Amino acid sequence: CKYKQRGCTQQLPFFNSARHASGCGYRPVPCSFETRGCEKRINARDLEQHCESCNYRPVDCKHKGCSHQPNAEDAAAHSEQCGFRLVPCPNAVHGC
Repeated sequence: CKYKQRGCTQQLPFFNSARHASGCGYRPVPCSFETRGCEKRINARDLEQHCESCNYRPVDCKHKGCSHQPNAEDAAAHSEQCGFRLVPCPNAVHGC
């Protein structure tokens, strides 16, 4: 298999190699979150596991009412600046 260097151990006749390669679990594929910024190319067999922990996977904002889905790596920064975050009332010192 042409993906031997990526870990494939299949040995097959040349006439079957193209069919095998197109479905080989070791063929490099782009991350499902490529459009969100991930530039990694992962073995097809490892794509699901990568996507579960990819820093570019979308996550829901934790603040009620916010529908923004930042990248996982940006979630903390978004949460601190989210317009839906709860903040103390500036008039609390006056009994508000």
